[in-house]
Amino acid sequence: LVRTAPRVGGTGGVGTTRPTPMVSPEVPVAILVDRGTGSSGEAVAVAFHGRPNSRMFGEETAGYATVNRGSRLPDGTNMVVTTGYYADRDGVEFSDVVQPHEAIDVGRVGWPFATDRASTTAGAWVLRQPACVPNGASQIPFSP
Repeated sequence: LVRTAPRVGGTGGVGTTRPTPMVSPEVPVAILVDRGTGSSGEAVAVAFHGRPNSRMFGEETAGYATVNRGSRLPDGTNMVVTTGYYADRDGVEFSDVVQPHEAIDVGRVGWPFATDRASTTAGAWVLRQPACVPNGASQIPFSP
């Protein structure tokens, strides 16, 4: 789902993967992110970025959307160098934070939980999507 893009001056992507066909692309997906979403969590967020019927809610991520390579030096220390950045299915590169589609201050006490603003906003959005609306109804009320 995620492909990596080379750093400026780099020679090519590292760890490029082929997109996997979606079983049901119309199913909506809400992704909750905040400043605690970093590295592999950002890879998941980027994997859904640009996917139809997907939307991110919350705060910007930690900003570790990089591909790194570690090398052991002769004195035993480890040197880690950024070799690439995450890029979504459309080639949009993320070399820093991933911004949500809907910025919501999530706070820090017990987040996420079923009744916080990001979760309820995301849940309401999912239920308004055509794939989740039964029998042509215009909207399903959301209650966590």
